[in-house]
Amino acid sequence: MFTVIISMLCIYLTIFISVLQNKKIMLSKMLTKMLKIHGNNPGMWIMASKFEMEDNNSSENARSLLLRALRHHPTSQKIWQEYFRMELMHADKIRKRWALLKQGNMKTDEEEMTDNVMEGLAAKVVYKKALQAISNDANFHMSFIPILKQFDFTQKLEDEIYADVQTSHPSNEIVWDAIARRCLTLKTGEQEELEEQCYKVYEEASTKLNTDKIWCLYAAFCLERIDQNGSSNLKEKRAEQATQVLTTAGKHSKLSVDIYNKWVRLLLRLGMLEKATATAVMATEAYQDSVALWIQRLTLYSALLETGDKSSKKMMCQLIDEAVMKVRPEDALLLWE
Repeated sequence: MFTVIISMLCIYLTIFISVLQNKKIMLSKMLTKMLKIHGNNPGMWIMASKFEMEDNNSSENARSLLLRALRHHPTSQKIWQEYFRMELMHADKIRKRWALLKQGNMKTDEEEMTDNVMEGLAAKVVYKKALQAISNDANFHMSFIPILKQFDFTQKLEDEIYADVQTSHPSNEIVWDAIARRCLTLKTGEQEELEEQCYKVYEEASTKLNTDKIWCLYAAFCLERIDQNGSSNLKEKRAEQATQVLTTAGKHSKLSVDIYNKWVRLLLRLGMLEKATATAVMATEAYQDSVALWIQRLTLYSALLETGDKSSKKMMCQLIDEAVMKVRPEDALLLWE
């Protein structure tokens, strides 16, 4: 009886697999027909290649589709990114198969299991070709890094891409920001040491570039670190670093409305009401038509009134009049809310 049940299960399983295979073949043919009609849509090529790679388990078909896609769309960033990801997936599958075969002491096809393939050499070639097709685009260049992070064997290529992007885009603020933040992911020291490395990169960037954007990125990083876990000593150092960077940038009007707003709130958290008020004044001088900064400044003066500073009452009325004159007419009503 048991043998009969097993036999029946085998038959059902064979039929089930056959149906699935037939469905995959039908879907593959359908996608091929759709590409003939919608070949001008990069998304269709990506969908078809994903099916071949992930559902049909055919890296060869996926690669063929993506190469055809690039002939139609040589400057499509999404297709280049997908091609890069596909080659890394292929390398990952080979690495896993190799590990299983070694574990079972089974013979392997040495030609297929070369170190170059398993280290993602094909993906590196795709990356290089992509930069030739789409040059001088720092964001595109950086977009390969999140894809790399999905795999556990790409550290060498990641290091190379970071080096390349810094050489190719030495004046790009986003690149410097990414390089600085990467220091946090290194496993070469304590948290405080890693953050110090980040600060050094930002200091170098702010000295070389000295743009509003790099100062805002530096300030944003410092403000983010304040809310992270750490010892009381480390948190104190973070607050000092943030205050120092914000003060330096503020003196040269290098901060955005959002960063000014966060700076004032930081000072209030630290119990520095007078410093917060002075910073709010600096902010409204830098952005005279910003209703958000004026509201923040007026709120601070209201707090001073509550402390019993009578001289602030007259100044409050003058401030409201000044704010109404400076902001756009359609925003003036917000000052009274």
